[in-house]
Amino acid sequence: MRVFVCGFGDFQVAIPMHSVSSLALHAGNPSNTGNPYNMDRNNYVSLPLLFKLPSENIKHSIILKNLDVEDEDAVDNTAENKTILLIPEVECEMEIPDEEMYLIPKVLCSTRFFIFFKGIKFDQGGGGPILLLNTDQLIRSEQKETAL
Repeated sequence: MRVFVCGFGDFQVAIPMHSVSSLALHAGNPSNTGNPYNMDRNNYVSLPLLFKLPSENIKHSIILKNLDVEDEDAVDNTAENKTILLIPEVECEMEIPDEEMYLIPKVLCSTRFFIFFKGIKFDQGGGGPILLLNTDQLIRSEQKETAL
């Protein structure tokens, strides 16, 4: 699986490329990244705030594909209600073979933190574990919060 990798000190987060609509430099004010429903009617998810690391500087934003869009050519980048990940930066892109990705143990999935991940790769290179982001679960969660 091809992923974008973003580092958070002791661990890394992998964002599957198949769920990414576009990647951009973030030009907004990092102090406003906690507002899940902004004036432009998009859902912003700050990974540093999710991980309780608010001091991280936001450098990149990733627009995720909508769950209901099946035709990749039909993606409308001007549409509202997009889910946009705010991250410190994309450090690299890499290929992670499926056999190197392990399921998150169910006991950890009961916590709010781990429900947004669908796998973990234990890195032997000293870079720490790589958590595979479950973008579908993240989008569903943001849509529920926005609907309330």
